[in-house]
Amino acid sequence: MKRYGFTLVGWLMFTSVVFASARLDGIQRRMVSLNNSYYTEATWMELMNDLDAIRADASARGALDEAVAAGLLQARAYVDLRDDQARAFPLLEKLKIEYGGSGSAEVRKIFLMQAEL
Repeated sequence: MKRYGFTLVGWLMFTSVVFASARLDGIQRRMVSLNNSYYTEATWMELMNDLDAIRADASARGALDEAVAAGLLQARAYVDLRDDQARAFPLLEKLKIEYGGSGSAEVRKIFLMQAEL
């Protein structure tokens, strides 16, 4: 499995906006840890489920910046941990549809990530 440690670390620095959720900070630390080691499929699924749950919870609370940030971390995980841009692009499109008109400051990062990929 290919590793893109510099890209992930660079992205995490790029997204180092103060998140409203300590859970997202924990996810970022887990992603760095996973990027520097091998991980099981169960560990991968746990990460994806946690990001889905954070995004759903944040959306329900109206914390749209947090919801978008969780989606961006999920897309970044596909790219950096799985080398799977084909899964990241549809997720980014879904995020644009879901949150594009929300006024969230994080939405611009969706476009930036698409341009980067």
